[in-house]
Amino acid sequence: MAFEANRNVNVYELARRGDELGGELQTTDLSRLPSEVRASAASVRYRLCAAIDERGRPAATVTLAGNLPLICDLCGDAIAWPLQVTRHYFFVASEVALHALPIDVAEEEGLLGSEEFDLTSLIEDDIILALPVAPRHPSCQAERDAGPSIARPSLADNRVRHKSSFAALATWSVGRNKTHKN
Repeated sequence: MAFEANRNVNVYELARRGDELGGELQTTDLSRLPSEVRASAASVRYRLCAAIDERGRPAATVTLAGNLPLICDLCGDAIAWPLQVTRHYFFVASEVALHALPIDVAEEEGLLGSEEFDLTSLIEDDIILALPVAPRHPSCQAERDAGPSIARPSLADNRVRHKSSFAALATWSVGRNKTHKN
């Protein structure tokens, strides 16, 4: 099923009927994605499977897949980063009910449901949360992990070599005054 950007759906009706929605979104339609991802016009396939869960709540599973163009943090070259996300949600009818939920690291997350739920924003949120902070080619990461680490000198080591930055500056200016007398 094709999907229109910024489409609103009735999550309660979808869950009651046990419906599925699926299609593709273009990254150019998702304004909160990083600019290099938006500019590429990559597509993200999605599937939303709605149902009433075992607790009697309207719920949905969202699955996303695609290859997003990112820049490798180590070599600076393009990387086709594989997006694979599956998230489970349940919907509540009010903000009071949402705020009353315990903070839990569960496999499912509570969301404020609506008869005009913004599915595009949910998909965009899931993409943003899945993006790596520092994308890397597997070969670049393996090379980095295998190679010797470059140890940064400690502040104490720096003090041994240079008593102080001001002392070095004083030496430089004294030497300069000797060669350039007025």
